[in-house]
Amino acid sequence: MKVVRGMLRADELTVVHHDDTVSRFTDVTYTIGREGVRVITATGDEKAFPQHDVLTTVALTRPLIPTQRGLSSASAGNSAQVPGPR
Repeated sequence: MKVVRGMLRADELTVVHHDDTVSRFTDVTYTIGREGVRVITATGDEKAFPQHDVLTTVALTRPLIPTQRGLSSASAGNSAQVPGPR
């Protein structure tokens, strides 16, 4: 997925238009601003919806599940070595 600085990320993004049509995307980065909504999909496709066309948006993200490799040694259950008295 192309990551662009300043953009938000969503696992699922729903854009509801003023004519009650709905656009749904998965695994996207997006921005919402005065110009409207700009979406970049995981495949690199870019979509833009002008501000006057967008009624609302709903973005969902799933929490990341930490893996054993991503944990520090202290949080992975290993005890830290503390030096004895001198």
